[in-house]
Amino acid sequence: LVVWLAPVVDTAAKSNQHIPPAIFGLLAKAYVELKDYRQALLSYHSGLEAYKKNPGPEMREFLQELFPTEQIKRGSMITSTAADDASFLTSMGLAYHLAGQTTDGKAILLAVQRHFGADNPLALEKLARVVEDEGEKRLALRMVFSLMIKRECKVNRPLMQRLFRQLARLLEDDEVLEFMIMGVLNPNEMREKMGAAAEGTLATTLAFVAVNIKQHGAVVQAVDLYRRAIRLNDRNWSYFLNYSHTRELAMEGRAALSDIVKMLKRRGSFGLTRDNRTLSASQVVNVLPREDDITETEAVCLVSKPVRSTHRFGLGSDSFVGS
Repeated sequence: LVVWLAPVVDTAAKSNQHIPPAIFGLLAKAYVELKDYRQALLSYHSGLEAYKKNPGPEMREFLQELFPTEQIKRGSMITSTAADDASFLTSMGLAYHLAGQTTDGKAILLAVQRHFGADNPLALEKLARVVEDEGEKRLALRMVFSLMIKRECKVNRPLMQRLFRQLARLLEDDEVLEFMIMGVLNPNEMREKMGAAAEGTLATTLAFVAVNIKQHGAVVQAVDLYRRAIRLNDRNWSYFLNYSHTRELAMEGRAALSDIVKMLKRRGSFGLTRDNRTLSASQVVNVLPREDDITETEAVCLVSKPVRSTHRFGLGSDSFVGS
């Protein structure tokens, strides 16, 4: 993109052609990807110069704060939306941070909040990244959670994936994981407000976090969260299923098998049905191998490929699911 776009923009600028600010923003983002932050900042500033000629209402206020001694023209033909302007500025703020100018970067992001709305998701997302990089992981975690519950964020899949990626990174710190549970989710407060329903709600939340951070590499932390969810609600079979598969990803097949056996023993009369055939949980336990009688590789295979593996252990060619 840089190889193609940079010469075009340079030629257009030299011939005094109008270049939309968004083009400079696109070029700047490409430079950020290449970690060429000097060129990225130059591109962002070229974009700001273009904005000065025709700013929207919010951008006009922002520019007057950034350049108080300059005359900013009033826009007569607004071609970009406030959302576009906020996106340009938040990306620029993060670029300053990545370039080692964190103070300036935070100032830009905070100014975006002032002029484009205190709850601007893009500004909050970038601020959470800056705060995390500065070592304030608990604050970053609170910011990530505050974003994840916003309606406009829930429908923005790329944004949610970035938030889950950051959450996975934050929860690799054991202290942050404990803070998420006790400080952010706050089970004691949940019990006061919801009574008996709190246990199920907390279990659902932990499982939801687990399944999403697992996709971004936090497998060990996902195992921990599933384990906690099961303690709160051991009647939800999907928790056990996801728990066993997550332990498989962590190459803990024998341990996962042991946990599944314990779960089935507690639910001995529970029926497992497929194709009009039913086995009790106790019957399944009786034909499963003991942890000491199976290799780690065999255990991983059994947990991850039940349809192919159960025949060897006497369960026939079908896999069984909870009914």
